[in-house]
Amino acid sequence: DGIEHLTLCSFFMYENRLIMQQSNNYYEFYPITPRAKTRFHLQAHPFYETILLEFALVVDVSFKPTGIYVIARSSQTIISSTAAPKVRGFEELYQHLSPEVQRKVGAVEWPDPHALVDIVDSIQNGTILGVSDGSVRTREDRASQAWILQAPNGSEIVGRGPVDGSTEARTWHRAELQGQTALFVMVSLFVQYFRIIGGKITTYCDNQAVVSKLQKGWRQWRYRHTKGADGDLQTLIRKTLGDLESKTGLSYTSEWVQAHQDDKVDLRHLPRPAALNVQMDNMTKEAYELPPQWQTQSFIPVSRSEGCAVYIGNAKITSNIQSTSLEQIGQRISSATPWDNCRHFRLNSLAIVAVCPQETEPTSSRHSSKGHSPTSSNAGEALQAGQSSYDLPMSTVLRRG
Repeated sequence: DGIEHLTLCSFFMYENRLIMQQSNNYYEFYPITPRAKTRFHLQAHPFYETILLEFALVVDVSFKPTGIYVIARSSQTIISSTAAPKVRGFEELYQHLSPEVQRKVGAVEWPDPHALVDIVDSIQNGTILGVSDGSVRTREDRASQAWILQAPNGSEIVGRGPVDGSTEARTWHRAELQGQTALFVMVSLFVQYFRIIGGKITTYCDNQAVVSKLQKGWRQWRYRHTKGADGDLQTLIRKTLGDLESKTGLSYTSEWVQAHQDDKVDLRHLPRPAALNVQMDNMTKEAYELPPQWQTQSFIPVSRSEGCAVYIGNAKITSNIQSTSLEQIGQRISSATPWDNCRHFRLNSLAIVAVCPQETEPTSSRHSSKGHSPTSSNAGEALQAGQSSYDLPMSTVLRRG
């Protein structure tokens, strides 16, 4: 009693959060009450939000048996790091995402800082679970998805939102894939903000096709030759996973979980992944009650990771470009103009070629016996990926991200 103990530690205050630096490690002491700013509990908890130190004040503290007391504050702040992102909170990092990526992630329920720390710890030690689900309401022409990241102690962060696209493209596969995409985008924000190195996540999904793609790591996905089904989502999740593995060393495993297991077993008796899948199934229904800005829309913008995309009217082609575009163009032409008097189109990879016959040929020589669209040896105008957009007849446009 009455003896001052000197420590080789530095203490900082950010709002009502007391942070201690000991060598290269950081710890946080929780306030005695939610509003307390001078008295804190003695137990130390790992602190990962080092970005906040840029805005923290240096403080002097006194240790007593009843707690830690802040006895003086200085106007001195930490010298900022030029490499640190200019964000003051985890939620703000999400707000820095592009609007189209935010829509894919959905509306997020932000937990308190203590729960965030629990989630960070579980990502670091590989005990975090990520579960998602999708929903399609064909009669209402709407779709939704929901996801959750949960630590073993129940600390969690959840999100839900719309699945966009034309009616034909808004499939169960797309809804399920978007849920998993949202999961990994959110994990990437945790890794970036809390500067996690290594770590592991296990995700669960009740769509076997999506799980199979994740297990193969997109090694067999021929992105250079075809956009593929739901190419915008596939490019985003492929890039996100690649960055996580190459830049931070984070690994993942993905498993299939049977849907609606609560139909036969009480929810309280289900394994954790199955119970969370049921919870996400319910949340996809709640997503339909979100505000208007979070409701399904047909238009899907081009993302940076996607590079470019083909639109017919306002509908984005999210499956194989060549076959789908030819099919839709053919439908529009046949419903409006006879084949004899229209332009014909041939799509090849990322270039669109408009073929314009220069001489009239007998109808029989320009139509194949199988009913396919006619062809011509005279090449017309080629639209290469170097252009941002180019209007073709029937409102066919190639847009770059």
